[in-house]
Amino acid sequence: MLIAPVIMVFLAAVISLYRIAQGPTNVDRVIGGDVFGVSMCLILILTSLVLGQVMILDVTIAYAILLFADVLLMAKFMERGAIHI
Repeated sequence: MLIAPVIMVFLAAVISLYRIAQGPTNVDRVIGGDVFGVSMCLILILTSLVLGQVMILDVTIAYAILLFADVLLMAKFMERGAIHI
């Protein structure tokens, strides 16, 4: 039942790894990293569904928040060349 979503998420992760490695610009690499992070969040959610563990969802939420903050910091760094908090 969950085989098709797992395969699709795995393919998205592999494609994003290719984009991280071969991206022509740094923006492409950041987007690839973001897609990879979202794919990992989806894998954690599917794992939570299969195992019936609610605690994995808490870990996924924390990971998604860190992923969002990472993308914001990378965008700010690319725009200004330095991060001044």
